[in-house]
Amino acid sequence: MSFRGESVVVQELGEDSFAGCDLALFAASSEVARTFAPLAVRAGALVIDNSSEFRMRAAVPLVVPEINPEAAFRHSGMRILRKSHPKTALCGGLLRFEFQWVAEIA
Repeated sequence: MSFRGESVVVQELGEDSFAGCDLALFAASSEVARTFAPLAVRAGALVIDNSSEFRMRAAVPLVVPEINPEAAFRHSGMRILRKSHPKTALCGGLLRFEFQWVAEIA
């Protein structure tokens, strides 16, 4: 496959796909995340997941960079982080701004 004029090798996702990876960004179905995120963690990667698979797991922190960037460091050894939905990030950013504004005028 060609990308920006350079040849890029595309391989099928498999159990050994994460060897040597430090970071794995998952933008796939919950089924794919359920199967492959643990494999990526076992290979030593930090996983940032965009699916709903880990959404309700207390050991997997939800990171909304505009609100709680420090949550990225609280992954309890599981090494999986949940990415917020874009609407959550937008609303959270607005709420944070509102609270800061109220605090400044109070």
